[in-house]
Amino acid sequence: MVTQTANQNTQITKTEIPKNGDQARGVDVYRTRLAHRSQIEPRPHNTVWGSMGNPGPLSAPELRHYADRGYHTENKVLSAADIDACLREVSDITDRLGEDDRVIRESSSGDVRSLFAVHKLSD
Repeated sequence: MVTQTANQNTQITKTEIPKNGDQARGVDVYRTRLAHRSQIEPRPHNTVWGSMGNPGPLSAPELRHYADRGYHTENKVLSAADIDACLREVSDITDRLGEDDRVIRESSSGDVRSLFAVHKLSD
């Protein structure tokens, strides 16, 4: 994890892709996956800008839901065809990459948990 501070109010964080062999040596460079380090990470910026009195694109009930539960969902953002195309592309990429360090799999099932640098791997 590399952190650069532009000024006292702005923090830019970049997660680096593991180099080939890092995972084979047992080095996990993604601290959010380390079981012994589970913790809440402070956020340097708001996740939602505005307030209940000035809700912006989200309604007051949507903001309250986010404040209470910590997430927001939006239905029908992508068509079923778009979702199917994305899932096919992810499947094609993970099949092509096999055991590449950019494909992170569940240890119990082998299912893909994360795929890094997908923007460099996909047409």
